[in-house]
Amino acid sequence: MEKIRILIIDSNKHFKRQMVWALKEDYQVCDAQNRENALEYLERERRPAVILSDLYLEPRPDTIDEGLKVLKTFKEKAPEVKVIILTADSKKETISKAKQLGADEYIVKPFEVDFLKSTIKKVISRPIPLGVERRRYWRNEYGKPVGIEKRRYWRVECEFPISYSVIKTKPLIKGKSKTLNISKDGIMFVVDQFITTHSLLDLEIYLKHELVVKALGRIKWEKKLNGTYYIGAQFIKIADEDRHKIANYIYRI
Repeated sequence: MEKIRILIIDSNKHFKRQMVWALKEDYQVCDAQNRENALEYLERERRPAVILSDLYLEPRPDTIDEGLKVLKTFKEKAPEVKVIILTADSKKETISKAKQLGADEYIVKPFEVDFLKSTIKKVISRPIPLGVERRRYWRNEYGKPVGIEKRRYWRVECEFPISYSVIKTKPLIKGKSKTLNISKDGIMFVVDQFITTHSLLDLEIYLKHELVVKALGRIKWEKKLNGTYYIGAQFIKIADEDRHKIANYIYRI
């Protein structure tokens, strides 16, 4: 499974090296030095899931303006990206400004790496709210809707109720769960018992009461963590119109 992407934005090269070293085992880590470098990631089809950003950035490292502009821009144009502020500024008014602009967490330097890791896990685990907040997801920097070809890489965290049954098993294995994330290519969710990799699943995804999407999936991987089975299933049969229903319901352009 591809590692979650993290973008570190900081003018201090030594600090960035420390963060890359501390996080690279669990995450795919990239870095940027200033606002301009950071905003280039908005144009990429595979954006980072989490941003760790200082507020004091070049070319004006004596003010918090550059960092706040990064935060504001990402939250306006890519609200699905979680932003954690890492800065030495502990003033209440600065923290308040960052929170108002959508910072998911605010950590004052210096800090313990273990605390940062636990904070990253916490923000990643938070589902992205459905509804009006998603309308910006498929819009470019000018606010125009992005073409269908650019939408093909979407993947989001969500909590859709689903039901599943394993095809050709005796006794029949079936159950209900909630999605952890979903993409155009597949779905991840929790099950009550072990299911063999490569098994075929009949899936029903409940976007809302009157909108149910059906699909055939194949288990690509399973992992047991703290007594819980996590399943990653690839869609091998799903109608294009149902794929569009999922995307349009999530993003609501």
